[in-house]
Formats: sequence, structure tokens, C-alpha cells
Amino acid sequence: MSHFPLACTHTQGGADRAREAEALLRKAVDIAARALPRDPQGREQPLTLTVWLGHGDALVAAGRAAEAVPVFEKALAAKVRVLGTQAHAEAAAIARKAAEAALAARRFAAAEPLCRQWLAMAQHGVGMESGEAGDALAAYAVCLGGQGRHPTAEPLLRQCLDVRKKTAGETAQITGGWRGWAGGWRCKYQPKLNRNRGLGWIGGERGG
Repeated sequence: MSHFPLACTHTQGGADRAREAEALLRKAVDIAARALPRDPQGREQPLTLTVWLGHGDALVAAGRAAEAVPVFEKALAAKVRVLGTQAHAEAAAIARKAAEAALAARRFAAAEPLCRQWLAMAQHGVGMESGEAGDALAAYAVCLGGQGRHPTAEPLLRQCLDVRKKTAGETAQITGGWRGWAGGWRCKYQPKLNRNRGLGWIGGERGG
């Protein structure tokens, strides 16, 4: 007896819950806008940022990653105003969300500046020999590879592997294989990430 219908039911149930969560968080964003004014310096309240980030996460979970990108970008700009600097681990974490959402939407060209921003914030916030910087390097390489710029992406992946060896004593997980960037082959690279933080896939397909 096939279990396929049951599997479909579970998948549909998860999709329904994701849509419900997104709708609730969208309402929460509206409520926060009315009930949580900015402080005298024009900075958003911490709870407002939390709601924005939750809404972005819900959009990604609902399969609407492209819509999540501007939500995360808005949250990032607000967080930088609160921190007074981009060189902070919390800023890098939000930049990561924006970049990963763009990658999940396969919008590689749009993801490129976000990946650069994430990498810069990771470098100045936690250092280049950190797991955060390694993940940013991996995402940046995938972004370039997705645009067919494999020779430019290769040194970034190698640098990512070097960082991971230093920080975790292990290499990154390679789910495809190095078949020759110069030959235009497809590489699938899966860094060691928490599923809830995005990048459930990373592939070498081109995107805009």
C-alpha cells in the first residue's frame, strides 16, 4: 500500500500552518506599527524588530522567500540604527537572513550585494576566522556560481573551506563535487547550517 497520499497530507498541513503563521505575523507587524512608536532618536523598538524578523521567517517558511528579502533589509537598517554600527554580530545575523532569502528565491544577482554585506558585517563583527564568515563566504560563492561566474566563485569556496578547518576542525559539506569550475559544471554546495536559518538548498542554477 502506498504512503504517498499520507505524505502529501503532511506536506499540505505544513504549508497551511506556514500560511497561517505568516498571516498572523503580518497582523502583528501592523499592530506593532501602531502601538510601538520609535524612540526620540527615531529608532525602532526591540519588539518591533522581533516582529519584523518573525514575519520574514514566516514568509520564507511559506515559500515566499523573495517577499522576505525587503522585510529583512528593513529590519537590518533599523538594527544598524539601534546599534550605531554595522560591525556587530547581531547585524551580521540579520544580513544573513536577507542574503539567504534571496538565494532561496534563486535571485542570484539580487543576492550578490546582500552576500557582500553579510560577509563584511561578519568580518568586522565576529572576524574572518569565524563560522559566520565561513557561511557568508559559502553563500557568496554560490551566488556567483549561480550567475555562471565559476572562476570567481572558486577561491571563495576554497577560503570557506580554510575557515571551516580553522574554526571547526572539519571541511564544509560538499554535496556535489568539484568537477571543474572552468568547464562550467554545476556544483552543489551545502554548508553546515541550521534548517531554520535558510539555505535548504544551494545549487548551481543560474538566476537573476
